[in-house]
Amino acid sequence: MADSGRSIAAPAGADDLSSDNEMDENERAAIEEAMCLQLESAQPVPQPLPPPPQAPLLNKIMEGIQKKDKEEKVMDADEDKEE
Repeated sequence: MADSGRSIAAPAGADDLSSDNEMDENERAAIEEAMCLQLESAQPVPQPLPPPPQAPLLNKIMEGIQKKDKEEKVMDADEDKEE
């Protein structure tokens, strides 16, 4: 007999489920709104800066330094062979 009382309560539970669905829709709307706000507040990705105008000059200086270093290593190797 107690089971029949529960079966009567089941349709009332079904009504509760529909209110749960409404709550889910409200929650879903709140989540979507939060996501939109987050996307709007996201920082744009910065674009890389162009090379500075003195870049070609700096490259030539660096190549000169590397060339001198290489020559020094060759000279050091030659001195080591003589010994």
